[in-house]
Amino acid sequence: MARLNLVIADMDEAYTESIVNYLMASHSQRFQVSSFTKKELLYDFLVNDSKKTDILLICPEFYCDSLPKDKITSIIFLAVGRLSEDVSDCGVVNKYQHGEKLINEVLNLFSEKCKNISLNSTGSKVTKAVAVYSPVGGSGKTTLSTCMAKQCAKQGLQVFYLNFESMQSTTFFMDSKGGQSLSEILFYLKGKNKNLQLKIEGTRLTDKESNVHFFLPPDSMFELEEVEPEEIKKLISELKAMGQYDIIFVDMSSELSKRNLAIMEACDEIILVFPQDAVACVKADIFEKELGILSKRNNIDISDKITIVLNKYNSHMALEIDTVSIVDESISHYIPIVPAMISIKGNVDFTEIFTEFSSSIQDLISKYFE
Repeated sequence: MARLNLVIADMDEAYTESIVNYLMASHSQRFQVSSFTKKELLYDFLVNDSKKTDILLICPEFYCDSLPKDKITSIIFLAVGRLSEDVSDCGVVNKYQHGEKLINEVLNLFSEKCKNISLNSTGSKVTKAVAVYSPVGGSGKTTLSTCMAKQCAKQGLQVFYLNFESMQSTTFFMDSKGGQSLSEILFYLKGKNKNLQLKIEGTRLTDKESNVHFFLPPDSMFELEEVEPEEIKKLISELKAMGQYDIIFVDMSSELSKRNLAIMEACDEIILVFPQDAVACVKADIFEKELGILSKRNNIDISDKITIVLNKYNSHMALEIDTVSIVDESISHYIPIVPAMISIKGNVDFTEIFTEFSSSIQDLISKYFE
């Protein structure tokens, strides 16, 4: 990974020590950290160090005109309240906030400052991208996506949950307090900026219970309508290229659009979700027909990526869809219906509550641990 040279300068020794310890424990692969609590030592270091400082996090008391700005890419103030002086050429972050939020803001400011500088990650993980799709609305696809993501993360995998639904329910399933949204990433994609991976690091949030990374929903659902298929492929490609994740689950809306087709092409596997009803049979036939048209007209074949899952399965009901087959692929996993789910509110991990449901999710994700 391309490590950034980060210098922290603050007169509060306890604060400086705590933030350095946090960075060493949680972000050692991203930052090479130096710290100073004496102004004269800071200036001596900046003047004489042979390497350029990428980011200087500095308290206002240490800042003056003699600062060697030519040796610093980005200056960011550690502020408490509003600054009395004009610092329009510098960034400002709230000094006293959660460490992860602080670092996200720092990375965002730096990525905006260095849009044309490529500082990509070079993690060692080989990332698998899994699209979770259903042509049937209300199939429970998002519940499956989030539960698979959380279950994988709790068993040691590094997981990113990427929601590309038009109307998202991410905030129901993930701990989503504060932070920037997917809108920031979409805007960055439009600008074709080189530093997308760094922007991802600065924008992503972490679900505290499971450690799954994710983006908040965009500010407006209409922003997704403006995303080009190649931009979606670029985002998934960059997430994989970071080498930080074992698996990315991509949650999709139900239409078979160019946007969704781009997701399916970019992903390594497609989990195709159907509910247990007659309408699903009709939608399955339509979906298979469209796959054939895509293959003939556009030379696009995604049939070998498909895994079919029957969700909300009730063994006491007629199983019209049991015979469904899409390009010779039949149902391989059955996820039981849990009526009590609809009465649960808030950020809840259903796999911790419902044993049979949890077992079926475990069976579905077991291949990712082989």
